[in-house]
Amino acid sequence: MKTVVLAWTFFLLAGLFVSLILPLGEGFDEPWHLGYIQYVAQTRRLPPGPSLRLSVEIVSFLERHPMGWRLKDIFPTLHTQEDYWHGNDADRAATDVELRSLRFGTTYNESAERFAEQYESHQAPLYYVLTAPIFLLCSRWFSFANTFLIIRLWSVLLASATVPLSYFLTKRLTPSHAAATAVAVLVAMFPGLYPDVVRVSNDALAVPLAAAIFVLLARYVDSRSRRDGIMVAGAIALGLLTKAFFVPVAVVIFVGLLWLKEYRTARTALPMSLAGSLWYARNVWVTGSLTGLPETVSANTTIGSTVTSLGSIGWMGVLRLAAVSHIWMGYWSLLQYRSWMYDTVLIFLGIGLFGFVLYLRKSASQTMVMLIAIYAAYCASLLYYATQVFQQTGVPVIQGWYLTPLMPLETLAFVIGIEYVWSTKGMVWATVTVAVCFLALLIYGNAFVAAPYYSGLTEHAASGHLRAYHPHWADVSLISSRLVRFHPWIPAVFLPLLGLTVLLTGFSLIWAYYDRAAERR
Repeated sequence: MKTVVLAWTFFLLAGLFVSLILPLGEGFDEPWHLGYIQYVAQTRRLPPGPSLRLSVEIVSFLERHPMGWRLKDIFPTLHTQEDYWHGNDADRAATDVELRSLRFGTTYNESAERFAEQYESHQAPLYYVLTAPIFLLCSRWFSFANTFLIIRLWSVLLASATVPLSYFLTKRLTPSHAAATAVAVLVAMFPGLYPDVVRVSNDALAVPLAAAIFVLLARYVDSRSRRDGIMVAGAIALGLLTKAFFVPVAVVIFVGLLWLKEYRTARTALPMSLAGSLWYARNVWVTGSLTGLPETVSANTTIGSTVTSLGSIGWMGVLRLAAVSHIWMGYWSLLQYRSWMYDTVLIFLGIGLFGFVLYLRKSASQTMVMLIAIYAAYCASLLYYATQVFQQTGVPVIQGWYLTPLMPLETLAFVIGIEYVWSTKGMVWATVTVAVCFLALLIYGNAFVAAPYYSGLTEHAASGHLRAYHPHWADVSLISSRLVRFHPWIPAVFLPLLGLTVLLTGFSLIWAYYDRAAERR
């Protein structure tokens, strides 16, 4: 358990590190999620629907602060990192002063700008309601930038619960302590987890809630107690009030209860789950769509058009993009690793998946069958999402960060598969090897790809690819001071020291895992 606590600590440190490297608003859809929180906090109401627009403060921030490379295609009036760093030094300094002094008002005033449409208003409200008191407190005393950062750190704290929950899930499904600890270690170090949860977004609550549901479900299948069944139903209701991800999860669990002939629990779970489903009834009323997806609403898709689109999509390319962006996709500017790095991780995961399939052929518990069904149902919902995007834009996409809530299941399958094929000793060595790779990718992606780009030392070429960065010791101070320039209370030296701490903590975690696993053998 000490190793799990160290893994949890590593996640918190790495989350803080990424939070300071990642410019405010660079997380996927982050300003729009922040706007949802602001609306709930300042009006004491839930968003009325797609007609809602962002506040004047957030729009002022978007107009002045450099935004992600991807956003320039959607909102041409916004400025990219390249626009910002190529600008006049005096103008850039004046802009920074304005951004440091920007504060939230006490009432919610909507902006009339074209890009101010609140396209996240369809999201279920739990995360935003929970975060609204933090917003009210911080916005009263702190600047816009500091309020934004504190809410991002709150999101990191929520998401961190995924690490110990992944451990408890594995303990329920395998007697191997080394395997359970391995899952916690790999989840904490997985580089693709951070772009999804180190941002202001309801994913920060959805990811640990999913892990909690998996744990509670495993516990219920073992005990079949009424209390555990009620806890599963309650967790599903909370999940449905957090994100549409939980709709297929709820359906699979309800069908699974019928499969297990647990009719009494099913009768209890259904009304509790329906309480969380009220938001989706509201979506149908307001938008005509169950999920309220902007793509579905704007394209006015139908079941017939969706079925027809299935044959027009090149699914291999879509799945490749999903796999790559699940491993790591560099925020709104779409920074990426070298292709061979993605391929290396995919080969490791493929080996583990092969072993997991062999494991299932010999031993597949009822809990495992239900978890696999949940994974399959959610992946099917992502295929549906790709058809909606395709009908709106003509380009089918499944962003890999949507798979983040399934990380505990994917890591569990990898570890069990490796242990089945190579025994516990081989699994320990495989875990150490993959953990070192994950740590290297996490540091490389953030310290040597993201940090130089966001501090103006690299840029996108005309082709869209990021130019290579050649490290110099003299750059460390410059990068750090530029990245924390909107938070004067953070000394520039803090960021490189924090990065070194993350690296050393990662190596300590890997060694602690290996040492304890070897000791138990």
